[in-house]
Amino acid sequence: MSEIKNRSEIIFLYDVKDNNPNGDPLNENKPRIDEETKINYVTDVRLKRTIRDFMAKFHKQTSPNNVFMLSDRTEDNKVRSKEERMQDFDNSISKVLNDCIDIRLFGGTFAIKREDKKSKNAKANEENSEENAEAKSDDSNAITGAVQFRTGRSLHRVSDREDQLAVTMQHSSGKGAGTFGFDQKLNYSLIRFYGVINENTAAHNKLSEEDVQKLLQATWWGTKELNTRSKIGHTPRLLMKIDYKPGFYIGDLDSKIKMDNLEGLQDEQLRSIDDYKLNMSKLEQALAKHKDKIERIYYEFDEDMELSLNVECVQMIKLSEKPWFNVYSMV
Repeated sequence: MSEIKNRSEIIFLYDVKDNNPNGDPLNENKPRIDEETKINYVTDVRLKRTIRDFMAKFHKQTSPNNVFMLSDRTEDNKVRSKEERMQDFDNSISKVLNDCIDIRLFGGTFAIKREDKKSKNAKANEENSEENAEAKSDDSNAITGAVQFRTGRSLHRVSDREDQLAVTMQHSSGKGAGTFGFDQKLNYSLIRFYGVINENTAAHNKLSEEDVQKLLQATWWGTKELNTRSKIGHTPRLLMKIDYKPGFYIGDLDSKIKMDNLEGLQDEQLRSIDDYKLNMSKLEQALAKHKDKIERIYYEFDEDMELSLNVECVQMIKLSEKPWFNVYSMV
């Protein structure tokens, strides 16, 4: 498995219409909106959940493609705790890192019983120095992920609404026709995520190029796979991974993508991709300026975006032309 040697930046855009991309449980599960700017935001945890769920569904759960952070249940339908899940990996953080792709990608925190640590270290003292070093890594209760995403934010101010729902099932007493509920939704939101793959952390986590391929696949297709009532209709619009040559990266590339509204519409009036165009000029200028320090650019965009992206003298690779990017190719 090839290793990660260079820094990479990730840009991911997707849109939602008439749904709730990331409800806030502390605020009646309403969509998350910055009260001052009216910008919709989505936590990185939500995006990672999308990626993990896709990987768990479409990849056989064996090493090295296990997903550690998932809703794993017992035979009596009880959710297993993280401590119980650790038992599947011999209470070894090193084994979790080796066997679980989501931990290599995103990291995690773990609680190992003190007596388990002592027994591991005592046994390790009888082994060679390489095994000692691996045992020491089990003493650390936290693994830093090689891939980090910022909180996703919409490129525009959003408008939300509250729909009243009628529940028609009759009450158990036989009286009444049901009750009413409320549904919180956004009319439209184009959400932008930014991420970095750190080559130094990747080396420590033994993250491979194959792992990153699966990450890109799950980011795009996992978004399409969201089919709960509040998530149906999520559509990936743009995905880019910029690989740099050693010792350099631009940083904050997502801020160089702007939105040009059409027909004089205000942000809150946007309802679909037909109401605006993405302005990629600043992004293209930044990439062209540093083209000598860019190894390659992977990209994919939805055909309805009508984008043209070209950075002269930089290898441009369309993701959909790679067999591993197809949703069924890596099952």
